Amino acid sequence: MIENVEKVSDIQINCDIAKIDDLFTPHNEINFYRIIQECLNNIVKHSKATKAGITVFRENDNITLTVKDNGNG
Repeated sequence: MIENVEKVSDIQINCDIAKIDDLFTPHNEINFYRIIQECLNNIVKHSKATKAGITVFRENDNITLTVKDNGNG
């Protein structure tokens, strides 16, 4: 998804995503995916950004998602 957004939006997206396979239930995997999807949609539609970054950090069973961009707001 991130690669596709980068290709169609002219926004350079840097990713640093930890291995989180099998950490979530299938239902929560979809929720996590959709959270990232909505963040990217908001960047593309509203921020006028040229660069963005997505970081998924894992410490034990805790996950931290950080989404940044250089756009407005």
